[in-house]
Amino acid sequence: MSIVFDTTEAIKDAQPSDLDAHHELAVEAAECSMVLLKNDSNILPIATGTRIALIGDFAQMPRYQGAGSSLVNPTRVVSALDAFTDNDLVELIGYEPGFKRAGAKSSSLIRKAVTLAKRAEVVLVFVGLDEAKEAEGIDRKTMELPANQLALLRSVCEVHNNVIVILAAGGPVEMPFADDVAGIIHSSLSGQGVGKAIANIITGLRTPSGKLAVSYPFIYSDAPTAHYFPGQEKTAEHREGLYVGYRYYETAQVPVRYPFGYGLSYTTFSYSAISVNEKSVTFSITNSGNIAGEEIAQVYIKPPTGATFRPVRELKAFKKVSLQPGQTKKVTIDFDSHTFAHYHVPAKTWVIAKGEYVVEVGASVQDIRLEASLKINGIADTQATTLAAYRSGKIKNVSDKEFETLLGRPRPIALWNRKTRLTLDDTIMQMQYGRLLGRLLYGVLRIAQKILFILKKPYLANNMEFIMNLPFSKIPGFAGGKISKQAIERFLKYI
Repeated sequence: MSIVFDTTEAIKDAQPSDLDAHHELAVEAAECSMVLLKNDSNILPIATGTRIALIGDFAQMPRYQGAGSSLVNPTRVVSALDAFTDNDLVELIGYEPGFKRAGAKSSSLIRKAVTLAKRAEVVLVFVGLDEAKEAEGIDRKTMELPANQLALLRSVCEVHNNVIVILAAGGPVEMPFADDVAGIIHSSLSGQGVGKAIANIITGLRTPSGKLAVSYPFIYSDAPTAHYFPGQEKTAEHREGLYVGYRYYETAQVPVRYPFGYGLSYTTFSYSAISVNEKSVTFSITNSGNIAGEEIAQVYIKPPTGATFRPVRELKAFKKVSLQPGQTKKVTIDFDSHTFAHYHVPAKTWVIAKGEYVVEVGASVQDIRLEASLKINGIADTQATTLAAYRSGKIKNVSDKEFETLLGRPRPIALWNRKTRLTLDDTIMQMQYGRLLGRLLYGVLRIAQKILFILKKPYLANNMEFIMNLPFSKIPGFAGGKISKQAIERFLKYI
């Protein structure tokens, strides 16, 4: 049986999209997602009539989206330069790029930026990771911002005290400049409305309410995966186990630059009146400031000490609450079947261990405002382990033996076999260990990739990296049938 859908009438009756309304939704979404990380002396929102300078290539050409499968075609893109040019609340005195987006340090660009900064009352410096640094199919080798951007920031901070950094990046970065600037806004990758959203937050038309979805370490070596990532050729070993992100930093008591769940506002919030039972937690939030705002309250669970190793606290729920100045709202968050549960490996199921749990409510993982204890009548915790590193959470140097005990099996061989002829199951990348022809072809691909970066075509260069990690068996499918499996097998005989 075949079914045919006639969409003619539906298409004829369809209303045209309201692109203006859709764009305003994009602006609102961007406003809600941005995180205010620093606001010394309440420099933000800046006062009406303030003379501002915009510095940084991202002010004119925003990094508003990712690459690969996250690449979209926006109906329009509003940059911060566009938004502040049309903004009557502040006086924009000029713009300088300050650095080459994907290039080396430029003393002349920095000099022009510094000259402009000296004329402004507040300097907005736009920095971040360009399109070549983050994309599907590649991984960053560092958490540092490009050296030319850091050089620009140092130079501007030497001549100005009112510097606000607007950071564009899809993940954590090191921030050695954090103590030298007055304010930091993490705009992330906020879509086509990013420029107007930044202007609205900086001028106070919108109060920031975003919170960090990951912790930001001081330096990359503080991260739990730093010793293991990216692994070797055939394997990626996740020796950190459960201790991913804040679960590691909190359990191992490693200081971070900004903790999970962190984010400032232009107003303040107070928490009170917690009560808890086995089904839910209830508490109150009050806007104790004089500006309307939104707070994201977070619920964490501290499990009892038992045979099973677990993080010291685990996020279980969160809720965003809108409040007018002086307003108080009661918040109830229901628990679910996994709130107090952990996965029991021998039983291959989720279980709840009996004992006393602490329910915590706070503004971040390190800003706990309320807590209440709750006794749970679960099963006896008998999943005993002698894995010392995992019990302490200090997992940066887990031994091979301890990791294999956790795995329950020997580790697989991590390196490719250099002696065996390549097969359909091997990757294109492995041509570097093949015969002369294979090594030459691999070298050509690497040179082509570097040329694409030089030509400022990072998306194509990143796509090449993705392709080189494919097995040869996938080539016929990607070629749409124009290259047969038999042709690939013949080719493999020569490389």
